[in-house]
Amino acid sequence: MLLSGPVQNSIAFGVGQQLSASNSVAEICIIGDGAEGLALANIAAAHGVLIYADGNVCAYPSLEELQVRDYEVRERGAQVGSARGKTRIDLRNVDRIDDLQNADGFVIAASSTKYGALIEKIAPALRDGQTICLTNAPLGAALEFKHLLRKNNIKRQLNLIEVGRIFDNARVESGVLLISGLRSRVSLCGLERNETRRGLPVATAVAGTIVPFSNVIERGLADAERILRPAILLSALLTGEAQLSLSPATIRILKAIDKEIQGLSKAFKCVVPSFTRSLADFSLSEGSALRHKPVSLEAAVKALGRGLLGLGDKTIGNPSEDKNAAYLNHYRTLLSQDICESLTLIADMGVLSRSPVGVVSSIIEMASVVLDDELSKRGRNISRLGLVGFDTDEIVEIVNA
Repeated sequence: MLLSGPVQNSIAFGVGQQLSASNSVAEICIIGDGAEGLALANIAAAHGVLIYADGNVCAYPSLEELQVRDYEVRERGAQVGSARGKTRIDLRNVDRIDDLQNADGFVIAASSTKYGALIEKIAPALRDGQTICLTNAPLGAALEFKHLLRKNNIKRQLNLIEVGRIFDNARVESGVLLISGLRSRVSLCGLERNETRRGLPVATAVAGTIVPFSNVIERGLADAERILRPAILLSALLTGEAQLSLSPATIRILKAIDKEIQGLSKAFKCVVPSFTRSLADFSLSEGSALRHKPVSLEAAVKALGRGLLGLGDKTIGNPSEDKNAAYLNHYRTLLSQDICESLTLIADMGVLSRSPVGVVSSIIEMASVVLDDELSKRGRNISRLGLVGFDTDEIVEIVNA
């Protein structure tokens, strides 16, 4: 069960092959926690897929608890499934590094804070030509991953691909893998244009209809859910009510953030859809009445509902807990993650490019007070991407290579 060398304390959930978009066969290794790793594998595994998960990241303590045989896909907010069947994953232990070295690519479903540890574990398995696909990737994820590869003195020629959110939530319940809010369209971009082309067979194995972006900054700034969510969470924490209500003041704040993102995108010479357009394209379900017609920002956010929080039909806490308190604790965790992964970097990019991001900076400061945590010091910044000393034009040249 344990992989040799620096990939100790890790487990594998299955091995096989996946037909790629080019009709050739690609072997894929999926890294992630139990439920999310299984969900990605089940999506990809029409012909099986190799799945490798970090034992410390894995949400389940043993293989026995992961041996589900049925899956169910639910529309956002639904209590019954729109599709159900047998999982297409044969659980099997992997104990040789050769199994990973033969993989054409790695699909990583983990927070950017875990990239460094994961790189150390998979380093012996990396070889030239492999694809690293970062799912639910925050702004600058591929740049940070490349910087970490350099810091670890890994000089492989890899294709680094960022992919947006693929589903709202995945979990195992009563022996069934539940996948909620499966997205019909997913954003995608490689760190370089040739990397995008070469990495498509791996990326399309886990994502449905993909929408390529011109560069990774453009794709990251189009992640409207992750960027606007902190303002909504902060509003709930300030009122002490877990019910996410969109007051006129909150909507005005969201529109102000949208305006700042548009200004920042111009500073970095890219074109980013409005929050309303991004939500309609990448977040609303295919069956939504709002999906294919112009909508307001308020309507688009409301249509997301619990999906905005990655919950789908999932409940927080247990029956004996105060539900309001349990949800507010969940909001605190999510607020901290969103700000540290995205907003602090956006604020730093604003300073570098002299683009006004006062509202974003204010949310970071207010959240730091509410959470009693110096988020601006903990959060990602230009330095984390390995871009200290580069000006805006030089960064634009790097991402447009």
